[in-house]
Amino acid sequence: MNKKFYNFTPGPVPMEDSVINVLNQELPYFRTKDFSELTLKCKQSMLSMFNAGANSDIIFLSATGTAAMEASILNLVKGDHQNLVINGGGFSQRFIDILNRHEKNTQSVNLVSGDASLPKGLNFEGIDNVIVNGHETTTGVLYNLEEIGSLCKKSQCSFIVDAISMAITDEIDISRDNIDCLIVSSHKAFGLHPGMSFIILSEKMIKRININNKVPLYFDFSLYLNDMKRGQMPFTPSINVMLQLDAFFDSWSKNGNVYYIKRAKELALYFREQLVSKNLPFSEYSNSMPNAMTSVAVGNGLNARDIVDRLNEKNIFVAPSGGELESKIFRVSHMGNQTKKDIDILVRELESITKGMEI
Repeated sequence: MNKKFYNFTPGPVPMEDSVINVLNQELPYFRTKDFSELTLKCKQSMLSMFNAGANSDIIFLSATGTAAMEASILNLVKGDHQNLVINGGGFSQRFIDILNRHEKNTQSVNLVSGDASLPKGLNFEGIDNVIVNGHETTTGVLYNLEEIGSLCKKSQCSFIVDAISMAITDEIDISRDNIDCLIVSSHKAFGLHPGMSFIILSEKMIKRININNKVPLYFDFSLYLNDMKRGQMPFTPSINVMLQLDAFFDSWSKNGNVYYIKRAKELALYFREQLVSKNLPFSEYSNSMPNAMTSVAVGNGLNARDIVDRLNEKNIFVAPSGGELESKIFRVSHMGNQTKKDIDILVRELESITKGMEI
């Protein structure tokens, strides 16, 4: 694991030197005024980054994305709510599995794999919560959050968005898109260590939350919101990730969202153009690809899983797919501190591998 490697997976991603260097020190104690100030600074930066509305707040949860998804369902979805999931892949199915496990009223709009198109005439009348993975990472589909959010506003339902694999690389505007709960995590485009999720809540969602003995203690949002008033968290936070987040926001304050979105877009377009110019037997799987990632469909009788394994042997990591897509697509991230030189290395290896595997 100490060998030089090239990481093109959608989390963890290549990290900035300024973030890596943060941990060349002992971790500080966190029940202090200094740590509270750091937390409140990160809170305000996060709310500003996504243009959260007035009186919004944030949960810093020391857990990865699936835990944040489940915690949001436990705290925000009431027993009599009608819940609708936009289902286009594995992570939207995970939301359905969470809802079903906790016996919530669940229905879904099932989309064609790789296709972001919503059914004509779709409306959310009678629905309390619409739930979507803004970027369905298993297929590479980026949904139009503004369009879905507009439908939510029209039907006066709440909008819960997992934006874990599109935050910072693709545009998100909480106020414009009428988002009531936005879930992001540390190890995607933020380029931090895994271990924390950040859940931004609208004023409407905050009013739903109260002390609830049916919610596991560790996931009880009321405890987090109360402690956030003084810049603290009810349980030991991932201190290393909070320090890295603070370092990230130091850079973000100089560059803004535009820099990160533009960088990811340039890398994504460069990779896709290379596949075409080199005449490689690949195509784009999704009809609505994000900047964050390219889902690559294989042709010429090739097997995507074999390509992933061959790349692994060269310490080049791309993401495999599962289920019926395992042999059909692989996924290449454009998040974090990636460069065009890194992409050139990946493309050269893909050229070499496919020439030896074609039948």
